[in-house]
Amino acid sequence: MKKIALFLLGILAFYNSSFAQTTTPSSRLSLSQEMKEPANSTINDYLGEDEDHFYVLRKKIKSAGTSMFAGGVWTNEGWILESYTNELTLKMRQEIIPSVNGKPAILDNVRYLDGKLFAYILYVNREGNQTELYFQPIDKKTLTLSGTPKKIISIPYETRSRQGDFRYEISRNKMTLAIIASVHDDKDAQEQFKVTVFNGTMTKLWQKEITLPYESVLFEKEKLFLDNNGNIYLSGRVYKEKAKERKNGMANYSYVILAYRDLGETQKEYPISLKGEFITDLGFNMTDDDKLAAAGFYSTQGTYSIKGICFTLINAASGAVIKQGSQSFDASFLEIFSKQQLDKQDQELYRYSLDEIIIRSDGGALLLAEQFYVREELTTTRYPDGRTSTTTTYYYYYNDVMAINVNPDMTIEWATKIPKRQVTSNDGGYYSSYASAVSGDKIYLLFNDHPDNLTVTDPSRLAKYSGVKNSVATLVTISSDGKWKKSLLFSNKIQGEILRPKICEQVSVNHFFLYGEKGKNYIVGRAEL
Repeated sequence: MKKIALFLLGILAFYNSSFAQTTTPSSRLSLSQEMKEPANSTINDYLGEDEDHFYVLRKKIKSAGTSMFAGGVWTNEGWILESYTNELTLKMRQEIIPSVNGKPAILDNVRYLDGKLFAYILYVNREGNQTELYFQPIDKKTLTLSGTPKKIISIPYETRSRQGDFRYEISRNKMTLAIIASVHDDKDAQEQFKVTVFNGTMTKLWQKEITLPYESVLFEKEKLFLDNNGNIYLSGRVYKEKAKERKNGMANYSYVILAYRDLGETQKEYPISLKGEFITDLGFNMTDDDKLAAAGFYSTQGTYSIKGICFTLINAASGAVIKQGSQSFDASFLEIFSKQQLDKQDQELYRYSLDEIIIRSDGGALLLAEQFYVREELTTTRYPDGRTSTTTTYYYYYNDVMAINVNPDMTIEWATKIPKRQVTSNDGGYYSSYASAVSGDKIYLLFNDHPDNLTVTDPSRLAKYSGVKNSVATLVTISSDGKWKKSLLFSNKIQGEILRPKICEQVSVNHFFLYGEKGKNYIVGRAEL
């Protein structure tokens, strides 16, 4: 009887320990009280912070059929600016409704530059047939527009569907801003841009019209980067013929990085290749001493498998290659990517997207990549009267994360895989993917997962996360030796709101900004690193 009692006590202790593991929030965590969102809106971006407040931008989606025509520009979106105290309480909320010369205009974006908030405003000048972009300061105390709009760039206006696109790229130190205006061209022509770079007071540093050296149909833009000195870099795939990854089983493209330096006066082109191999994905970053570090995955020509990583370090000013090399993964690492571990429908094993290249102080690099792809499924229904209808279901896969630590001599110090299985349908992966941070000698990953996976390290035993109903917000800590552990941040079910990893981000050396929502309710928070 005593043995039975001890056994039952042991079971109870194990149950209580397991339950606490999936329900007790982390001591690292600070969350706000539950708040109500404005109708049809969601937080879109963390802008920045000062000593007393932090600022976020909220996108407001108008209902179908309510697109507005303001200043000659069609839109079905609005923007709301919010400020919060360091205690995570809402300080102020203000919808930004701009005008130009007394006429309604459209807010295109808000950026936090050198500690100041600026609004970027679109207006179509019908008389001049131009789409014009203005900027206007925002008072941080009232979250209202201050002063008058100042025109900074204009591009030809063609039609409602071709009214012009503007992209905003901010430097790592948040002291420099580039605005890239896309001038629509025929797909067979070379794409043209008007680029303007500003300092932290929105004083123009340089402006230049740029024509890419490739036909639009043969060049696929990938990553845009603005360094702290106002130089712009653009990576992309150059296709040999049609924009198709492979032809007769062989690679049909190569990678190149374009640079516009020295106030736009110097154009550089850095081809990235690996002799005899096929680069499947490429990322890059800039070092503080003006070197371009590019890294990617490669495979053998004619195959889809990942064989290893390649790394190139380039003197950005001269274009000279400082060092270049590759390193194959060892057999034990590749074993955990066996297709036998995957579902029958989960056969896109090697579609990894290289998300982050973090330059080490010793010249090495850390790479983070996630398996991501979309699968389309058509279902045809036949009715008794002979009619048919077809529906399309889109499945969004956000699976394992790879972390790879590369030494300065381009050997792999360690490589590890953090297993996760996130599969959802027709939602764009709204609550999927991950956020990352680096603090000290540790890497942190944040994502939603099945609660049973908190103690699972074997990929073959992984429970598939297929929705938010019973999910938990999970924090993974990767140590300097590549070993990792999972811990519970909070239970989405108990909290009531679901973590949005795509909105979460590292906002200082020692903390994450957190955002979660469900229905009309939301929370903000921080996780200490």
